[in-house]
Amino acid sequence: MADKNFRGFDGTVTQLNNFENRANHVGKPTGDVNNYNSIGIEAVGMSVDKDGNPTTDWRKATGWESLTGEQIESTAQSVNAIMGEYDLGIDDIFPHEDVSRKVDGEGGTVLNAIKARMKNLMLYHHKRLPLIHHLKEAYF
Repeated sequence: MADKNFRGFDGTVTQLNNFENRANHVGKPTGDVNNYNSIGIEAVGMSVDKDGNPTTDWRKATGWESLTGEQIESTAQSVNAIMGEYDLGIDDIFPHEDVSRKVDGEGGTVLNAIKARMKNLMLYHHKRLPLIHHLKEAYF
């Protein structure tokens, strides 16, 4: 397994674009969600082979690395903040593969990892949730 400290699994959040600016994160949309009406979130991670080892060979990929506890917390906190700012709900969060031509499980891995924490944050802050969630690939 790769050194997760070296690869950025510590939960550090970096904003690359102003929320008011368009970013090309959706790719070719398959529905109404697109680069103009969504916010993309990426999480560091790799695809894995049948033995759970990271791989860059898409032919051997059978899933995605699990998020670290730090990634889950920082991603859930970030999503919760954006959700509150834009008055969004849990039904407004989409894994990348649901809105664009991406590999199954890419964004779903992230969304599934943060759902329980998001519910706790929503109950505590009395706020709702948002947006498009990306995972892995060369970059959610």
